[in-house]
Amino acid sequence: MPKVALPGGHSAVLALRMGEFRQLWAAGAVQKLQGMSAEGADLGEVYPLLAIAVREWDCTGEDGQALDPHAIASYDELEPATFMALMQELGQYVGGSAKN
Repeated sequence: MPKVALPGGHSAVLALRMGEFRQLWAAGAVQKLQGMSAEGADLGEVYPLLAIAVREWDCTGEDGQALDPHAIASYDELEPATFMALMQELGQYVGGSAKN
């Protein structure tokens, strides 16, 4: 499971098993991740994929309380740079270029 560095000194652990990946692929979540550079793309469509793939992280909300990476609402609490880095790392991970 790769541990990835995020802005602000944070980190996250990404992991997907093939069964999870297959379900996400069939639901179109992986294709949505790959299409995030398209104009009009809704970043919120990637939240469910992240909530499954991010096994753990050390991100906190504005109040300093730990955020749950499995809770969809947590992704709205991230700073934009952290979210974008996480999404980019996940894209590399599902594309096969993430390093363990």
